[in-house]
Amino acid sequence: ADMTASTNGHIRWVFFDFVGTLAFNDPARIWHYLKALGRRGVFVERRQMWDAINTVWGRMDSAEGIAHPEASADEAAYDAFRIEREAEVLAMIGVDEARQPAIIEEILNAQDSPEAYSLYPEVEPTLAKLARAGYGIAVVSNFSWNLPHIVDGLGLGSHIDTVVTSARVGYRKPHPRIFEAALEAVDGAAARCLFVGDSFGPDVQGPAAHGFHTLLVDRRRSGKHETPTIGFLSELEEFLELPGVPNL
Repeated sequence: ADMTASTNGHIRWVFFDFVGTLAFNDPARIWHYLKALGRRGVFVERRQMWDAINTVWGRMDSAEGIAHPEASADEAAYDAFRIEREAEVLAMIGVDEARQPAIIEEILNAQDSPEAYSLYPEVEPTLAKLARAGYGIAVVSNFSWNLPHIVDGLGLGSHIDTVVTSARVGYRKPHPRIFEAALEAVDGAAARCLFVGDSFGPDVQGPAAHGFHTLLVDRRRSGKHETPTIGFLSELEEFLELPGVPNL
């Protein structure tokens, strides 16, 4: 399809982060843990739970970003990797080993269900407009193996050309390899791609370093970062059509 004339053909693809950009956890992700634990008589503070989760994943971090290529060989390998991480989290809050498997299964099943997410209200009409205008649309997220299933389950599959999830790539944003994988998936050039997301490091600094145009979603209008920013995805259409927007 032809691009809208006002972009001068520069942007061919729009890449979106998932949680915080297209959808939100509903209920909040932490409640999957608190519910699974509470149903078994284990009660912890939300802060303690988050601290354990962040500590376990923080151990894997590096200057480039989290890398787990061996765990991404196939779905079974990734499932085993996730179970190991969740077991570390539960051990950190004092859950004994015998009780961990049932709790982990409940947590992971909840996280992998489309019913655990809600779309922001402007998402579907915005993606439909972009698709009609001829843009390719992709999702690139630090997420579990079955993100394509979740995207389909939320009714977005008809608008989205490809879904790239860190679980399958083996690298998490802002690691350069996930951006390379995204470009390979669409056979595109970074200079013709716009990356849209709500996290400054993974969704702005990471893709910008790889040559993408970037746009930060700041629904709270915090103004924390001096970078091209929108409050809602409905502003994206105007952003793409504006003459003289930086980098476009």
